Amino acid sequence: MATRRTLSQHTSSLTLTTSHNPTRLRAFCTRTIQSRPSSTGADVSTPPVRNPRWLSDQKLRLGKCINFGLQAHQVQEAGRLARILAEEWRGLIAGAEGFLVPTSTEPKQPETAWEEKVTWGSQVSFWSIQWVGFYFLDALLCVDYGLMETWNDIVGHVNNVNYVRYTESSRVWYFRRLAKHVPLQYRREWDELVSPRGIGLILKSISVDYLFPLQYPDRVSMYHRFVLPEVLQPSLVLKSTILSHKHQRAAARAVEDTVMYDYRQGRKTDPPQWIGDVLRKAEAQERESGEYWLTRRAEIEDGLQRLEAGSVFSGRGEDMGQSNP
Repeated sequence: MATRRTLSQHTSSLTLTTSHNPTRLRAFCTRTIQSRPSSTGADVSTPPVRNPRWLSDQKLRLGKCINFGLQAHQVQEAGRLARILAEEWRGLIAGAEGFLVPTSTEPKQPETAWEEKVTWGSQVSFWSIQWVGFYFLDALLCVDYGLMETWNDIVGHVNNVNYVRYTESSRVWYFRRLAKHVPLQYRREWDELVSPRGIGLILKSISVDYLFPLQYPDRVSMYHRFVLPEVLQPSLVLKSTILSHKHQRAAARAVEDTVMYDYRQGRKTDPPQWIGDVLRKAEAQERESGEYWLTRRAEIEDGLQRLEAGSVFSGRGEDMGQSNP
């Protein structure tokens, strides 16, 4: 027996089906929330993933160099690379995809990511019928049944709906952070973009790609950026990524199609010129950040190649010993 629930938001709907069969439930949990493509003309496809395990691959390469043996003068360089991989991992992942992440060479910068803890209550749980009994009462056939909640450790991952909630919180915080680019005379209008007063930005549709399941305990960092066309239209597209601190890689990516809406006139509207200027400034800053982190990646790969070429066991295979004749 299955329990069926339907969640609707704006123009799209998501149907959730749960069952006591773990295999069937696991298949549902890997689905993607689908939405129609944007009509803005902007490129809203998911950016090509260079290597989702790039960070772990570089750590593995560095570990092999250390295990096989390094020259004395290479130890300091290996330590420097290890520190970069440990401290700058968010920039090496999200920054390389074009999201704004402070660089290590800059002075202390405000945080550019929205962070949340993965809580136990956000994981999946479902109800299943444990027993059914039949008995007669006054010549009537009665059915007696009992329900017992199956706890989170059976499924053990965050409910898919929570990923959308993460992106919603991050999107609002992203707009708050962009207020630093807004002229003082427009600050009030900018704050109202996330409220039903005046001109606001509302979500039309969202598409989420689930890369791997989040589990308690963990902490997530979320980044947003606009994908702006040459000529701004009422529809504006944002891309976002959700990073897991435990695994140090992206757990999900989302594409959000939003609409600039005039609540006073009750219809969509083109963004004012000053909003376009703010978004262009943010886009230029994010592009500069992306170029920095791509260069940073290349520097790390070059450093690892030098370590591999100069290691004690360079050019040798792993010594498996000799067999007896």
